[in-house]
Amino acid sequence: MLNASCAGAACESFLGPGSSNNALARCAGAADTSKVMSLRANGNVGIGTTAPGFNLDVAGAIRANGTIVGTSGASHPAWALNAVDSTQTYKAMLVGNANSLNNAYEISFNYAGAGSTANRIGLGFYGNQHLLNIQASGNVGIGTTSPVDLMHIYSSGTSANLGYVSSNGSRQWRAGIRGDTNSAYVIQDDTSGLFRMAISSNGNVSTPGQTFFEAKLCSNTINPGNGIIWETVITNIGNAYNSTDGKFTAPASGVYQFGFNLLMPNAASGDLRVAFYKNGTGFNHFVQYKQANTWDPFQGVTSTYLNAGDTVWLVYLQGSGSIYVDCSFNRFWGRFAG
Repeated sequence: MLNASCAGAACESFLGPGSSNNALARCAGAADTSKVMSLRANGNVGIGTTAPGFNLDVAGAIRANGTIVGTSGASHPAWALNAVDSTQTYKAMLVGNANSLNNAYEISFNYAGAGSTANRIGLGFYGNQHLLNIQASGNVGIGTTSPVDLMHIYSSGTSANLGYVSSNGSRQWRAGIRGDTNSAYVIQDDTSGLFRMAISSNGNVSTPGQTFFEAKLCSNTINPGNGIIWETVITNIGNAYNSTDGKFTAPASGVYQFGFNLLMPNAASGDLRVAFYKNGTGFNHFVQYKQANTWDPFQGVTSTYLNAGDTVWLVYLQGSGSIYVDCSFNRFWGRFAG
C-alpha cells in the first residue's frame, strides 16, 4: 500500500512475513533497512532496524527539543537515560550549546572493573573533561582521575596555587599549596591579606610572628652617606633579611621592631647621624654628639608598620669617619611585633 511521499519517493507500508513482524514502512523499492520503521507483534517499535528489542529501538541518533520524562514509583524508578553496555568502558553524555571547547558539559562513566571501587563518574566540559571525579570508593578528585583520599586536589603545574577557600561573610581563609612559595603549604587570611602559617617541603614551619633576624658588621667599611650592609648573618628566621644589600623585606603586613648597635671611630668630634629607611625614604633619624678621640657606642630602636613587601635598612648619614669594624659589637636586628 502506497502512502505519502518519502523524500521525493513514495512510501509503502505492508505486512511483513512471520508472526513477530506485523508491519513495515519504508521508501518504495528501497533495500536500505535504515529507512525502515517496524512494528512487531509484541508492541516493540523499531526505527532503522527491523528487529527492535525494546519498546522503542532506534538505530541512529535521536533529537528531542522537549523533556524526556520517566515513570516514577516504588517499583519503577524514573530513568531519563539508561545507557548500560557491557562492551564499553567509557560512556558519556553531552549537553550544551555546541560541540566545541567548553560550550557543552559532559557527564561520563568510567569502568575500571566489575565491582571496582575505582569505577568513577566524571564531570567536565567538551574538550575539557574529567575536572571533577567521584570514585565508587567515595573519593573525590579535582584535577585528578585517581583520587587517593576523600578529597584530592591536583595540578600538574609546579607553579600552580592549589587549595580551598572558606568564608562566613565577614572573613575569608585560604589553605593549600602555593606555587610562589616553593610549593609550601600555606594558611592565609584573605580578609587581611596575611600569611598566617607556612610549612615548607623540608618540614620547616614558619609564621609571620616567627620572623626574626640578627646580623653583624665584620668586614665592610661603611663611610658617611652609605647604607650599612651587615654582611654576617647570625639568625635569619623567615629569610627576610638580605645580607647582600643589608635590607629587610617584610613577609607580611604588620608592626615590626628594629634596632642597631654601632661602635663609632676614634676620630674628630661632631654629630653622628644614622637613619632607618623604608622603601627609600628615611622615617626615623638618630643623632648623637661624639667627643674627639673616643670610641663611642651608638644605639637605637624603632617600630613601624610595614605592608608585605616593604623594605627597611639602616643608612649612615653623617660622621667624622667610617664606622669602626667590630664584629663583636656592631649589630642590626629586627622582628615581627604583631
